[in-house]
Amino acid sequence: MNRIKVITDPVELVLIIHTINSNTKKRLFNELSNEWLTETIIKEKYGEEGISTVSLLNKLKLVEVKWQTNQNNQAEKAYRTYYSAFQINITAPISEMVDIMYITSLSNSKFNEIENKILKIVGNEWKFYTDISKEVGVSPSVIKAVAKRSTKLEVKGHKIGKSESIEGPQFK
Repeated sequence: MNRIKVITDPVELVLIIHTINSNTKKRLFNELSNEWLTETIIKEKYGEEGISTVSLLNKLKLVEVKWQTNQNNQAEKAYRTYYSAFQINITAPISEMVDIMYITSLSNSKFNEIENKILKIVGNEWKFYTDISKEVGVSPSVIKAVAKRSTKLEVKGHKIGKSESIEGPQFK
């Protein structure tokens, strides 16, 4: 079945670019687009980076998940890409696109600094991303881009909060 992911919000580009920003992630994404892979196979072939990548893809709803039995007759999650194509239709101010590309290309340590500031501000509540941007001292598009790239934050409407299913770099 062909499913197309339609992208109309420029911040959603963060998820596409960040999910394939390394050779390992690119190979994993390509393999997931062709077949189902279990957590065990992903970990064997791609290591911890593969596990964290699938966790992010799952959060972003870019993969579908099913349970299947392995060779030991134990249930195990298997993953495959949900979409077969992307359709990108966006118009955005250059300043917003620069913010998005900046967050996409940040090193993990710099990204974690900003992410931790936001987590501290949010606590256990949902806060408007414009209010968070004033406290952090960056534009609202930076805050939304960080939340899109993060496995610990979620965007719901105009608010940002802690992800309800924080899986971090490893599966639970």
